Amino acid sequence: MNKELNDIINRSLDNKKEIRLLTKIAGAKYYDGVVLHTSEDFICLKQMKDFEFDGIVFVSRSVIITYRDSGMEKCANEVLQLNNQVKKIKRIKWVEQISNYKQLFTLLKTREIWPAVDIFEKKKNALYVGPITRVEENTFGIYCYDATGKWEAEYKLMYSKIVAIEINTKYLNNFNLYMKNK
Repeated sequence: MNKELNDIINRSLDNKKEIRLLTKIAGAKYYDGVVLHTSEDFICLKQMKDFEFDGIVFVSRSVIITYRDSGMEKCANEVLQLNNQVKKIKRIKWVEQISNYKQLFTLLKTREIWPAVDIFEKKKNALYVGPITRVEENTFGIYCYDATGKWEAEYKLMYSKIVAIEINTKYLNNFNLYMKNK
């Protein structure tokens, strides 16, 4: 990651300013939000959708190629100020203590937070949603359910294939609650 990109990430972190992180994943995959934390493995954003914050996303440093911090982000920051969204950005102490994926997945497992994990492998993306079942040095286990609300299987996945990890979005919170009650 180049110095200019690191500077813009730190500026977002220090000033609570929205940025767009663009990835090398096919389909021009990007993530909008305010940086909450950085680690050796990922950039953690308070995720923005439709000028509101919705959940947290941990974007793998290995897939980030550039950023956008243009007039569109300036306008977005003004909208976020106007609708009081910036006041909703709070420090999350347990997130600030994480320095790598192993620690992140250990905390997700311990706290019983069910993430959505976006994996890029063999030129395609796959999304895995469900509880973390195990945490190892280079891999983690996740017991997944599909979009129809059916339990699939436990998968063993590699940290090196992660694109992003989402937690605490409205979608995930509602779907996870449904699956926990099944």
